[in-house]
Amino acid sequence: MKLTRENLSSYLLTLQLVEAGYHITYDEILDEIGVKEFLSVPEKDRKLFFQGQLSLKMLRPTYQWYHHYTITVKQEQQWCEKAIKIVQKTLKCHLRYACEYVAWLNLAQGLMIKG
Repeated sequence: MKLTRENLSSYLLTLQLVEAGYHITYDEILDEIGVKEFLSVPEKDRKLFFQGQLSLKMLRPTYQWYHHYTITVKQEQQWCEKAIKIVQKTLKCHLRYACEYVAWLNLAQGLMIKG
């Protein structure tokens, strides 16, 4: 797989999962979250949704994926170092921009730090 701007963030988030000890890709996590969130909605509300009496916005899932996938501070630091090098190589940019890119990605979609 060739890294491009389009698949860079997905690749880096998968790398973060691997660094944290999970053997799953970011895309698989997204699929799993959707199913588990829907199944965590009370059955009564799911029936109303399928009958067209309840909108998707009204469904309130209780599953919180970010409590199941976490990372330690040390693992996060190791991931950041690797991710910055990958961003620099892929985007051909300065270290400062690569650090900012990785920091924003981690803030927006990265794993929650445990401990």
